[in-house]
Amino acid sequence: MVLGSGGPELDDGRASTGYLVLEAGRARALVDLGPGSLRSLEDVPGRPVETIEGVYLTHLHADHVGDLPSLVKGSYFTARETPLPVAGPAGNHRMPGLEDYLDALFDADRGAYRYLADHWRGEPPADIRLSTRVVDGAASLVEDGLWQVRTAPVEHGPIPALGYRFDSGSRSVVFTGDLSATTPAFEAIAAGASLIVAHHAIPEAAGRGARSLHLPPSGLGELAQRAEASAMLLSHRMRRTDGHEAETLAIIRERFDGAVAFAEDGACHAVPALP
Repeated sequence: MVLGSGGPELDDGRASTGYLVLEAGRARALVDLGPGSLRSLEDVPGRPVETIEGVYLTHLHADHVGDLPSLVKGSYFTARETPLPVAGPAGNHRMPGLEDYLDALFDADRGAYRYLADHWRGEPPADIRLSTRVVDGAASLVEDGLWQVRTAPVEHGPIPALGYRFDSGSRSVVFTGDLSATTPAFEAIAAGASLIVAHHAIPEAAGRGARSLHLPPSGLGELAQRAEASAMLLSHRMRRTDGHEAETLAIIRERFDGAVAFAEDGACHAVPALP
């Protein structure tokens, strides 16, 4: 389910980036939590916050993580009692790593939301407690029967960033996150995907600065074709790509022969089963 199909803009009519992975109608994972994305959780039957088994952050730009404090606070009003694992990238000179980021939010002495410190490093936690998995490279995060979660780094300019793959039986969905280039490790986990959720943040005519952070449509089509994916969903849509949908489709279809769709907030997309 697409919780948010937009980017960082404030006038695009979209929530920022966020996704919910459902399996047989059960909410299992959140991928990114951009501002406004949690609103769409209210439209999911049942109590998804109580069944989610993990939060998977592609990187720590504000339009991908802004609703995380709201998720932590909102958990107080649910019956959830189990820890909530959060996976995300290690840091570098430009960005904090996941644990430093959570300290900046929730540290009991210096955190911006120190009143929620029991959810992070407090003893005992008020209700749910965050647990972390900092990822620096390719990793298998979950191996639970037919359900698997894997991650690998991607290039997003100078920002540490990850892509994720979720497998359930014969179905798989890959989230690229924001990327300007793939890596061999990411291409390995993307191979044979049922669905690739790719970020379409720039048009083909974008200049060098934009391309240093994002792939243009030609790059997205080439990525999906190399992966031999069945379908691709274009998300993280921005005003500079609005009105270019026909051009984008034409460019992608010159390179990728699978199905292509554009993401909208609140839309659910079935992941096709592979032969």
